[in-house]
Amino acid sequence: MEILKYESKNHRCPKKKRRNYSLRFLIFCWAKKKIKNLIIKRVKIIKFMEKNCKEFDYCNAPLCPFDEESLKCGLWYPDEEICRKKGIDWIKKQKKIARVGTSEDRYFTFGMLNKIQRIGRGIRGEDPNK
Repeated sequence: MEILKYESKNHRCPKKKRRNYSLRFLIFCWAKKKIKNLIIKRVKIIKFMEKNCKEFDYCNAPLCPFDEESLKCGLWYPDEEICRKKGIDWIKKQKKIARVGTSEDRYFTFGMLNKIQRIGRGIRGEDPNK
């Protein structure tokens, strides 16, 4: 009965005590949440790739058509493995570049592979030292 009287007098419950969190703690919680979300997203990508790519378990290609992150910031050197997925233009270009035998100390990115029109002996990737 006392609780009912108290609520009817004030028309609301008493305020909860507010906690003063430090900025360091708030940043830690924010970062923890971000990392958790990134891990969840990465697990979903891996599950998707396992379903759609037969070679997923033993493929070491640095550029994968199912992995957005590798396409954004991945580098491919001509002596590295090429994805076995068929029918994708930039993978065909990778195979041609590897066949032509360009210098193996230079890399190509996904964007560079998409922009290439012709592949010949003179094709050169970016210098990693620059």
